[in-house]
Amino acid sequence: MIGMTLVEESNYVLRSVNDVKLSDVLSNDCLSEELSFDTYDYDTNSFIDLMEYTEFQDYTDYVFVSLSKSVRLPKIIDFLNKFSESTRFHFVSINEVSDEAIEELIDRKKLASKEKADDHSEVILKNGLMALFTGVYPRIFRKNIIKHLYFEHGKDLVSIHPSVYLNCAINHGVYIEESQSVGHSIDRNIPGIVVFKDSLKTFMKNEELEEVSEEILFQQFDAFDQTGRIAWQERKNGIIDYSDMLSLGLSRRLFVFEDGIYLDYRRTKKLFSDINRSFSEIEIAKSGLDQKQEKNGLYEVFPLLISLSLSLKDDTLFFITPFNAHQFEAIYLEEYPSEWIVLSTSEGYLAFHIQSNRTFEVNELFVEIFEAQIKGCTELVKDKNSEITDEVIEEQKELMLSV
Repeated sequence: MIGMTLVEESNYVLRSVNDVKLSDVLSNDCLSEELSFDTYDYDTNSFIDLMEYTEFQDYTDYVFVSLSKSVRLPKIIDFLNKFSESTRFHFVSINEVSDEAIEELIDRKKLASKEKADDHSEVILKNGLMALFTGVYPRIFRKNIIKHLYFEHGKDLVSIHPSVYLNCAINHGVYIEESQSVGHSIDRNIPGIVVFKDSLKTFMKNEELEEVSEEILFQQFDAFDQTGRIAWQERKNGIIDYSDMLSLGLSRRLFVFEDGIYLDYRRTKKLFSDINRSFSEIEIAKSGLDQKQEKNGLYEVFPLLISLSLSLKDDTLFFITPFNAHQFEAIYLEEYPSEWIVLSTSEGYLAFHIQSNRTFEVNELFVEIFEAQIKGCTELVKDKNSEITDEVIEEQKELMLSV
């Protein structure tokens, strides 16, 4: 059985295509009963995951059909074929093909008619670098997967144990702390998305990131608890090693410096002096460095509060969260209890939906109900305001869930 999937490559990031069917690009004489079509998540799965998946499916061959001009896909195919024992990987793209037998399955004219334009936006790459240096990743990425590798020197890319790359997400980033002119050819056999320190015009590390001590960081938490405000004038977009300082368990990264492998950019958590260590050795060493710390929902939401403050640049801005007082006293919660963040600005109230990244204007009644819900004070708010009834609260819940 041959497995086949439709993809696009944009700014080196691989994505499944959902608005085109594979049958739309197959040759007319192709025997579709010999093929199995599927989609795959290249952000949350590793190369190992993909190889295990194709083996489980009993695929003798697996074909990536790309609707884009592919730059990184040929490297991915070469990498997979070096380690896959049961499945042979292939690709067909707008601009080239890896195998004549596979080429016969695809109608070139049909493929060309479905071509996807490359999105040259650097937003995804910049967001990835912010995650690399802050250690703040969404929890959708499981603990035993690597999303980013940092290298002080590009020459060390070839010295890393192959099992490390195999356990990287297929869409993983490789950041090199050297200019591209120093090592322009070192990414030839690397399956990741390689970024040099001067690759992105939109990302300057010193301008985007601030380094603070744990003492200063906890002072900032205390200030927020008391005021609900963030002094955006003094902030940058991210805090270096934020996740590791607070032991949030969010980091999905490794740092390779001249003197060894570390878990953090500040070099406070060293794993090995020898950088050619296997992924299993690294995982065992990481478990020995794990530090348990009190959970606090404010810690995970705080980077987003900083981002919103910097975006709005409003001197009167304050947040309505469980962790600061407003109409009710602040409370302690291990996790932030909502998909929403509510803000008071100089022009009124806003509700920000985290998952969709959308902002809505809301009224004071909405804010009263929201704060009561996240602080478990709905009965109290009904006593304070006769306009607030069970029916009104339920209507607001349904409204918030419908976004």
